[in-house]
Amino acid sequence: MSLAVIAILIFFSLGVEDYRIGFFTAAGLILLISMCYLFYQKERKHSR
Repeated sequence: MSLAVIAILIFFSLGVEDYRIGFFTAAGLILLISMCYLFYQKERKHSR
């Protein structure tokens, strides 16, 4: 999964000392992307 890879990259790019910030940032991004994906899927089904 590409989302997991992106989350891990963000997690490590912020450094170990900011692991909490990195975790919440990655979790927030995953939630945002998944919400957008679900919304897009719903809109696509609706338009048919």
